[in-house]
Amino acid sequence: MNKPNQNNQKRQERPITTNLEEIFYQSPIGIFLYDKNGILTKANNSALNIARIPKLDDVLGTNIFDNPKIAFKKEELHEKRLIRFQDSLDLLQIKEQNIYNPLEPEVIDLDWTVSVTDSGYLIQIQDTVTNN
Repeated sequence: MNKPNQNNQKRQERPITTNLEEIFYQSPIGIFLYDKNGILTKANNSALNIARIPKLDDVLGTNIFDNPKIAFKKEELHEKRLIRFQDSLDLLQIKEQNIYNPLEPEVIDLDWTVSVTDSGYLIQIQDTVTNN
């Protein structure tokens, strides 16, 4: 009797994973995923578009704590497992520091949500102009 239940569980897990992947890739909210060491491993197209990043390879391997605002709130992040803030992303400065070559060197205001997950960190960004 256990085998059919186990098979049903396996069948049910697959659509959930597929649905989560679909949500991740189709979300209008920018999502960056970082491993437990704070290294960027994945981002959806919305994140790349919002941050004007030409391609994911340009930023893969960057550290979440290279962002001074997140580094400053690291203790609070680990204590509460979630921080939210608004901050400007100066794409001209990013270009000058050779972090990546943004599609449009400008300053954009973003809403940030940073959370600790079992597998690392998750950052969600939204352009505040499109939130109004």
